[in-house]
Amino acid sequence: MSEKKNAMPLYITASRLYDYIQCPHRVCRDVYGPQDEKIEETNPFVRLLWERGLAHEESVVSRLGEFLDLRQGTYEQRFKRTIEAMKNEAPLIYQGVLSDENLSGDKNFHRAVCTEREEI
Repeated sequence: MSEKKNAMPLYITASRLYDYIQCPHRVCRDVYGPQDEKIEETNPFVRLLWERGLAHEESVVSRLGEFLDLRQGTYEQRFKRTIEAMKNEAPLIYQGVLSDENLSGDKNFHRAVCTEREEI
């Protein structure tokens, strides 16, 4: 099967894995199912959870001091900038992206830990 135009990229993410565990059919329907059956409007409770989650995250971020903020840009741009920041030993990366073949994820925080150096 080919990926539909405007469909979500076919990566295995934490969210997709959770969705699959809840219902194995959900991931397939999200990508290939009838798009007109999807609810366009976000539930007000879900919107409230997002807003509170973002407010909490901003509260935590404001107390961290210096960090590299990678929230801006496409997923691919953020991935490239994350790898570059890791090579440059950035001590704290916010909203970096890691990806390998069909596995992908964005991390809230990535903190450098001093260990034996390996090439990235």
